[in-house]
Amino acid sequence: MQTPNGILPVDKPAGWTSFDVLAKLRGALGTRKLGHSGTLDPMATGVLAVFIGKATAAADRQLNHDKTYEATLRLGLRTDTGDVTGTTLETAPVTVGEAELRAVLPQFRGDRMQLPPMYSAVKINGQPLYKAARKGQTVERTPRPITIYDIEYLGSPAQDEYTIRVACSKGTYIRVLAEEIGDALGVPAALSALRRTQAGVFSLAQCHTLPEILAAAESGELETNGWVLPIESVFAPLPPQAARLIAIVAASTTDNTFLIRFLSFFLTSPSHLSDRFINSFYYFLNKLPFQHLGKKIAPFLKNSLFQLFLTMAHLFVSAFGPLFIFYLILTLILRLGKLFCRNYIIFSRF
Repeated sequence: MQTPNGILPVDKPAGWTSFDVLAKLRGALGTRKLGHSGTLDPMATGVLAVFIGKATAAADRQLNHDKTYEATLRLGLRTDTGDVTGTTLETAPVTVGEAELRAVLPQFRGDRMQLPPMYSAVKINGQPLYKAARKGQTVERTPRPITIYDIEYLGSPAQDEYTIRVACSKGTYIRVLAEEIGDALGVPAALSALRRTQAGVFSLAQCHTLPEILAAAESGELETNGWVLPIESVFAPLPPQAARLIAIVAASTTDNTFLIRFLSFFLTSPSHLSDRFINSFYYFLNKLPFQHLGKKIAPFLKNSLFQLFLTMAHLFVSAFGPLFIFYLILTLILRLGKLFCRNYIIFSRF
């Protein structure tokens, strides 16, 4: 089959690492040019967006990195990994239940600082933390800012186990959140199940299982069944023309990170302008030779002074854009009024 260029949302099975999924798909799709955004633990299941071919350039350029999970907490257990696959460190009788859990969940909403777990891919001094953890070492870590947009109680599948839904920012470790909830309840806690239902713009409804994908690839249906999404789907929050434009840049230039950031800012900031003007502007930009343009202006866009100017311009447009348009309209009305009065005085003399 011909190697597609796009994003294939996969429903990752339990027991597989994210790398295992890529390794399996490399053989089925006949290409080594694969990537993903957002690693899932082997125990976890759910949305794993696999980027194929030219789409790999867009993997780190997504505008939306937020995630949603359904997590099952087991109270009364603490392990070294934060989930039931790890070595048991502590057990305790469970003296709390649904009512107490519902009561503490609201306190976890909002911006927080979270300490990365030792069993994670976070690198300290160039070394992943999990390698140090496997040697029995503990490395000093710095808490990182995260945001819990929403957290809600879903039910209890078994005794002392409770399922919650968490919508959060990139970099949130649900295993750590489970332990923090346990601390708030006064009992140890660990994850017994984790399923990702949303990763950026990709949802579980768009995903297909590995057996389904492998069968479709073997029969050739994967080229025509629409499971491989176009590159511009990564930029779905933007208007269609802008998403298509940035997808072209992401796929066709080699040094395009700053160009994409610039375009994302420039195409979304003038929200106060007419749709007709913006659509015309998109059409004009689509005609530009970005394959050559990106290579020429990328060094300039990397300039720190330009980045500072871009940030200040973004803040100015966000804060004073509507006020500036109001000023222009008011100035136009006053000038027209002045012109009318002048002409009225001149013609009234005759």
